[in-house]
Amino acid sequence: MGIYEDENIEKTVSQEYYRISRMEKNSLMYYQGGGENIKLSSADQYLRKFYSIDNSYIVLNALLMPGVSNERVRLKYEKKQIDVSAMLEQIDELLRVYCHLYSAICKYTYCCEHEKLYYTYRCDRMNTLEFLEDGQMYSFMSTEKYKSGNTDFHEKNGILLLEIKAPGNIEHIDMNRVLGEESKYPHEHEILYAPYVSLHKEPLELTETERAYRDINQEPPKGKYLLFLKASSIIPQKIKERKKELDEIYEKIVDSSSIDNAKYIWTTFMEGSEPEIGAAELYEKWKESLQIYLRWYFAEIKYNIMSNMRNYQEDLTALQEDIIQDYNRANTKRKKYKICVNATNIGVCISSLLATLFLALSFIESLQDFMKVISLISTTIGAAFSSISTALAWNEKLQQRTETYLKLDELLTDLKYEKEVNEDTLNTYLKRYKEIYKEDNKKGLENARIAADSLKNIQKESEKI
Repeated sequence: MGIYEDENIEKTVSQEYYRISRMEKNSLMYYQGGGENIKLSSADQYLRKFYSIDNSYIVLNALLMPGVSNERVRLKYEKKQIDVSAMLEQIDELLRVYCHLYSAICKYTYCCEHEKLYYTYRCDRMNTLEFLEDGQMYSFMSTEKYKSGNTDFHEKNGILLLEIKAPGNIEHIDMNRVLGEESKYPHEHEILYAPYVSLHKEPLELTETERAYRDINQEPPKGKYLLFLKASSIIPQKIKERKKELDEIYEKIVDSSSIDNAKYIWTTFMEGSEPEIGAAELYEKWKESLQIYLRWYFAEIKYNIMSNMRNYQEDLTALQEDIIQDYNRANTKRKKYKICVNATNIGVCISSLLATLFLALSFIESLQDFMKVISLISTTIGAAFSSISTALAWNEKLQQRTETYLKLDELLTDLKYEKEVNEDTLNTYLKRYKEIYKEDNKKGLENARIAADSLKNIQKESEKI
């Protein structure tokens, strides 16, 4: 079996799919160390001890790193104490936490509005440098948008200062923007990066202030680097064909003897000792299985999220094309009726002026009869212009097409500057488009009725003559 079988990761996208879910937020809180605030259902109360561990990120990150050096530094030299048994005994929940963390990060990166470029900071330990030499970050990486000013580094064994430059499409999440008041550190500005991001580094000079920092051994920082994050090494793809292989890996991960061995490794380091070589080798192989398993699930999580995002984008683009067609059609008709209305108004004005002029000239005795006739003809022509315009409802049609044109223009402008692409976005614009379309049809029927009524009135008037 697999950790996502009961959650049906391949299910059809629901309206909530792109949103960061409650379970994903719980995993973010757990990573921060705020798991004690997570509300569990009565059926999940057996996980309370698991979620009460306040430094779970140490386990989450260490299990993603090759070898045992990270565990050795954190537990043996920095003397961290972690209830690792409570975490490893709930291995399925631990795997879900990993996947929910990565899912939340992907949703934020690919479906939410965020900054186009980040420059962040991190104070790490020198042990991390050996992993950076491989050109990638294996674990989740927590960074700060601003230098915190905290100079208490006495818990670290060898200080490594990092400055991180990354484009916005590198998989990340703004923790407090997502968690809000649920964040354990609401005043921090934490940007959390996903694991398995390729990078290159350049050395930086320490400032005088930084040279005064001291680690657990009262030693100053031993390195400072600028990290350029380049791309995720997680390639989005479906894993259905690897189901059997992943099931076999899963069985290795949840094997009780392997989990007991992992507990032994951590306990031995926490006691200040070194584990047996054979046990350490078995632990490393177990971690490799866990890492392979997670990388494949990360690949499918990323595939599903990006596929859904692309589908919404395609649908939104298709909708935009339909709106543009109606926009151009409305504009063409608007211009046509504007010409008709302007021509009618000009015709009526000229006819009225001529009628007035001819009527005035009719007071000249020698021109009286002729001018009266010409005046009547001019008045009749003006009335004809007005009747034609009324009968064809040109004024009303001009108003209709102008209103529709302006509404569609506003809709296209909003679409142009839309930054979030998801189902809600698509449905919002589709609803607005339908309302405009419905209102235009309604006005079209009203105008047709006006034209029909005008024609009937004209016919009645002609019958009286």
